[in-house]
Amino acid sequence: MINFTERTLISLIKIIQIFIQDFKNDSKLLQSRLSFFDTIIQMDYNELLLASSLMETMRYKKGPNEGKLLSKYLQHKAINFIENSFCQASHNIEECIAATKEYNKTIESLKYKLSIIKAENKSLHGRIGKFLQIRKQHISYIRSNARKSPTINKKELKSVIKQQLMKTKRQYTTETIEMATKVCQIGSMSFRSAVECTKAVVEWLIDEEPDQRFSRKTLIGWHKDVAAIYTINQCNIIEKGQFFAYGIMADESKRGNSKIFIICFSYWNSNTNCPCVTMLEMKDLSHCNGSTIASVVIETCINCKLDPKKCITWTTDNTAYMSGYKGGAIKLFNNRTQSESFRISCGMHSAHIMMTHFENTAFGKLNVDVGFSTQKHPFNLLYLIWHLHNGYDESKKENPMNMKASYISDMYKKLTGLQYTKFQKPLRQRWLYELHAARPKNILRNGNYYMISLRIPYLKFRLNV
Repeated sequence: MINFTERTLISLIKIIQIFIQDFKNDSKLLQSRLSFFDTIIQMDYNELLLASSLMETMRYKKGPNEGKLLSKYLQHKAINFIENSFCQASHNIEECIAATKEYNKTIESLKYKLSIIKAENKSLHGRIGKFLQIRKQHISYIRSNARKSPTINKKELKSVIKQQLMKTKRQYTTETIEMATKVCQIGSMSFRSAVECTKAVVEWLIDEEPDQRFSRKTLIGWHKDVAAIYTINQCNIIEKGQFFAYGIMADESKRGNSKIFIICFSYWNSNTNCPCVTMLEMKDLSHCNGSTIASVVIETCINCKLDPKKCITWTTDNTAYMSGYKGGAIKLFNNRTQSESFRISCGMHSAHIMMTHFENTAFGKLNVDVGFSTQKHPFNLLYLIWHLHNGYDESKKENPMNMKASYISDMYKKLTGLQYTKFQKPLRQRWLYELHAARPKNILRNGNYYMISLRIPYLKFRLNV
């Protein structure tokens, strides 16, 4: 009969309890315990001692996992270290000697290359020192010349400026032409004023009057030549572009008895990767109709070497001779060039037409388009409000009570805190001027409500009295 000690019995009872608990709760844990228990049973005494020592040693000594077994990663790392350090196969002595000789040859070759690099580095340092000395001498030469007084006289300076202005005795330089054309493009300067300004600058530079050939006619010719060169360059950009297509922008404006017709073309500039608009032609027309406009545009496209068939859009207003379905300029242009361009209408003009038709239908057509009338119409109401608030001429002394528009504006600002600068005078001939004139009226309406609310308590008090 086997005699068990009390400690042994307690351990056996704990093992049985753990197996029973795992059997009830976690079958996987039970299988792991059984396999580990089978491994321990198969060990002899010496292996048990080593296993016990391994379990006590392979634990974390510090940190949050102190006292726990090392992870699988650290265990594999320890095994790999042991195998690589103590379990390598023995090397052949002859192979080691041969490898050592090869390494020595490589070292000698690297030493030779290093000596060459050092020699080149030394030579390079010498060159750098030489160039630094030359640079120092050059800087000293420049500084010494800068300290000296200038030797150029007035006559030589005048000759240099003339060479900059004149290519020959009868021909100006490209720089002079560019400068003169830029001057006439400043603000709204006329050609005559640009000629006088350029002459004044040249006279100040060379201390004598410039050649009489530099006149208004000369400047106009230069301006036309520069514009033609620029237009040709833009047309070449279109031809060489990835998308060879363009659009026409056309409009006319009456100046006196003549009508000035402007033709522009819009396109995508592949060089700058952005849309561009360039003016092609500006012509004086005696009259405007669809046939004339179509002929002028076709002639301009041919002169600028643009294929009319590649025109895809027209941007115009909504006038009949432009947008007509039968005799409009776009319809005739498509018929004559066999193209399929379509029209992009002006949004402001379209809104103006819609508003005019609405007012004529709802309130009737105005008898007069200029000034105030007693006809019941929104235009007359807007005109009356404008006249009452902004119709005072400050230079006129006959105003009632010396009233001025600025006084009314200051009154609204002080009483209501609302500020307006100026009312737009309503004009039927201008696009959307009625809407611009009606915009500040909302401010006045709110201001009048506020002023009336201030007067109501006073009026009630007067009524009680």
